[in-house]
Amino acid sequence: MIMAAALIRISQITRLGLDTEISIDYLTKVLRDELGPSVAEKNRVAMEKALKEGAIKAEEGTFEELHRRYIASLEPIELEPVKERALPRRKVKTVTRVIDSNEAAVIGAIQSGTNYCAGYPIFPSTRGTEFMAKLAEMGFPIEFDLLGSEDAVAAALLGAALAGMRPTTFTASVGLTYMLQHLPDMWGKRLPIVINLPIRAINIGTLNIFPDESDMVMVKDYGIFLRARNAQEVYHMNIIGRRIAEQMQMPVYVVYTGTINSHTAENVEIFTDYEAIERYVGKWREDEKGTILDQDDPHFYGAVTDPRIDQEILTHTEEDYIYKAPKVLENAIKEFEELFGVSYSKLTVYMGEENTYTEQTLDSIEKGSVDELIIASGANEETIETVVDELRAQGRKVAAL
Repeated sequence: MIMAAALIRISQITRLGLDTEISIDYLTKVLRDELGPSVAEKNRVAMEKALKEGAIKAEEGTFEELHRRYIASLEPIELEPVKERALPRRKVKTVTRVIDSNEAAVIGAIQSGTNYCAGYPIFPSTRGTEFMAKLAEMGFPIEFDLLGSEDAVAAALLGAALAGMRPTTFTASVGLTYMLQHLPDMWGKRLPIVINLPIRAINIGTLNIFPDESDMVMVKDYGIFLRARNAQEVYHMNIIGRRIAEQMQMPVYVVYTGTINSHTAENVEIFTDYEAIERYVGKWREDEKGTILDQDDPHFYGAVTDPRIDQEILTHTEEDYIYKAPKVLENAIKEFEELFGVSYSKLTVYMGEENTYTEQTLDSIEKGSVDELIIASGANEETIETVVDELRAQGRKVAAL
């Protein structure tokens, strides 16, 4: 039972490729909490002995060999063959991990410099909050606060951003509604906060834990929204989102489909070139200059104003949002492709793998080639692309936008 528990834990944490010493410490702590100190200590001694004698191979600093043995011991599962799509060639080195979108968001957030996270659990975003808390406990360079409500979380994020930190959080549905009094304030104060939002229906008379866009639409005027289709894109969007948030000085929402993306483990290619990520996002501030903590240049935030001043602030923010944000987004996408070899666009028209068009190439679509158009966003896009392939093979002129 001891080794079974250890094997399960190792199979979970080796996805991240953690150092063996860190992994043993973490496993021992988990086993101490679950099975008691005596069992945990015996397990630690056994693992250290096995590692020393070579029973566990520390390949690239992980328990990969033990993990492989564990996976090999499981009963094989027969799956229906699926159509494989070629992954684009990356310009930087990557490692592949099988993780869900919440986990992918955490890794992307930490790699892009996030150093503060406040959270309160709510389905389907809880895994992101939990995973961030575990990494903070294990010594990753991030400060984590588990607070008593989403209202408190939003207030903490606002304060952290004013103090010059790089904050992020995870929430959904009625958790987002509970934050609502602070979200317009974040936008008006021009605070670079990244909010991961696995969309979920807002409760209207019933408890609905499944995805729709009612939570996202409710706050659509208070930030910049990046929509991801899968865990890979959630990872990328957290890196892109941090850059956009800081260049625009505005909240950025990374939106993905709750229940589906948030609870489906997929192959995700994780960048291992941290210098390239820092070069893309930009370095974190090294002092308190320009923040609420700057005693040499004090500022007063949230002052009482009359309607005239209030409208000037609102108009200035909206003008930046309308005229500046598209250019910042375009440059962020372009440089992401130049550095990492991954391309994105604001919209895509899919007419088959060899016929995919972006906003720059829409004019090249041949007239009369589309009779039916399916409009989609989020996790269903990839499924709809498969539908388009099948219907076009039958001779129907179908495309997906």
